[in-house]
Amino acid sequence: MTPDEWVIFIKFSKSSVDIATGQYINAINSTMQFPDRSPRPQVSFSEINKWNATNRLKSENVLGFKKDENSTLKYELLSDWQNVLSERWVDILINAKSTKANEPWFNNTLRKFILEFLDTYDTLDDGDKSALKAKIKSLIMGDC
Repeated sequence: MTPDEWVIFIKFSKSSVDIATGQYINAINSTMQFPDRSPRPQVSFSEINKWNATNRLKSENVLGFKKDENSTLKYELLSDWQNVLSERWVDILINAKSTKANEPWFNNTLRKFILEFLDTYDTLDDGDKSALKAKIKSLIMGDC
């Protein structure tokens, strides 16, 4: 699906049917579940309704849109969700002042992983550190 492709959402309840239309990119929220499989950005009926209410304009039977300042993140999610997720994880590691009561279990696992990794990394000499970085980059690029 392309980001600017039009979608139709139909929401059924016991007493009503609601319909929303808009572009796929504007239905995306920034929530991403734990990546036990290849995650995709989540789409939401309420997200597209909220976007439409804020950004959709109609004048003299012509439909128009205001520029959405938040769309950059949505395009980043579609083009490279792994990078967005990596940036979030770095933020969890670097900027968290304390843990939250409702924090996902994965955050603590991430902290434990990075401590194990850093302990191992600190034992390497500079040449081995550079080689490890190059190896990891090549694995990301699929060159191995």
